Amino acid sequence: MMVRNISQAKAELSALVREAQKGNEVILAKTGKPVARLVAYRGPAAPRKPGSLAGKIWIAPDFDTLPADMAEGFGMRPRRKQTGGPIKKTLPPAKMPMPRFRSDGAAADYFETDSVAGVWNQLPEGNAPKLAKALDGSIRERHAAAKSPISIQLGPEQIAAAKKIAARKSVGYQTQLRMWIAEGIRREAKRA
Repeated sequence: MMVRNISQAKAELSALVREAQKGNEVILAKTGKPVARLVAYRGPAAPRKPGSLAGKIWIAPDFDTLPADMAEGFGMRPRRKQTGGPIKKTLPPAKMPMPRFRSDGAAADYFETDSVAGVWNQLPEGNAPKLAKALDGSIRERHAAAKSPISIQLGPEQIAAAKKIAARKSVGYQTQLRMWIAEGIRREAKRA
């Protein structure tokens, strides 16, 4: 491992790059404290091939079943063991009005055996949660400051040029376009 102060590294950059290419670690320091590491460029990783592990991985049908003692510790009923695979039976449609449940367990049993897909739009609306004032204010501020999507049409050569410039600056091309628009708006606002 080699450690060089930045001023020293400027003078020896070519030699330090050769050392990094050989696999040696080169640490750049500022006033004696490490701030960066110079490493050899390895190129992009090979593209991932979906399905390359097909047949090599096995997941137990009950991998996500919570053990009974843990469920009890959280005040829950343990889930029934599932056999895995898609549900083979069609659930009967739920009837309106929905029954009142005496416990979460009774609700879970009902929804495991009845489908609410057909009556979903007929269900009564739930009450909005009561939020702390600070959280409610924070959410409202975030919504007010949220960006709105717009649509613009650019020619392929304009998009290619924007992508090229953005890549040189290490930013996404859409971010670069937003920066240009914001810069233009600021410039025009000063003129007005």
